Amino acid sequence: MARGGLELGDVASYAPGTRFGAVYATRNADLRLVPRAPARPYHCDALAHVIDHLPRTPDGRYFVHSGRLWRRSNPDLPDAEREHQVHELMAARRAVGSAKRADDADAERAARRRVHAAKVALGERGPTWWDGPDHNRMAPENTPYAEWWNGLSDAERAPGL
Repeated sequence: MARGGLELGDVASYAPGTRFGAVYATRNADLRLVPRAPARPYHCDALAHVIDHLPRTPDGRYFVHSGRLWRRSNPDLPDAEREHQVHELMAARRAVGSAKRADDADAERAARRRVHAAKVALGERGPTWWDGPDHNRMAPENTPYAEWWNGLSDAERAPGL
């Protein structure tokens, strides 16, 4: 038995303003109850579940988002260290939001330093985790990845634009 007496697979209608945890429906919605996906462990990127659909360079160093290369996390980090740093990164990001809402500039600066430190520890900032130049935040067509990028189909490139 699922929430509200409905079974998995049932369809329920919700009016605007209906609350789902911390989220509210913004328009009339028909929602189908489906099983929750199992939790995924963190891997390679701090937000791997968010970027899985984005184009990745063949060497695995970058993904493309908004037409720019973004450095991926160091894949050689031990799982325990990666998980610790990802949790620290998420806590620091929440602290940034809290400080901004409280209009506390000192707390915001401290929280942003924590975000930076976690990203450096993950390999997303600071020295590269490979030998060679860093093309972070550059358009792929202006880097050695231009041939790879131009060789992708429009459908393969679309999520990264």
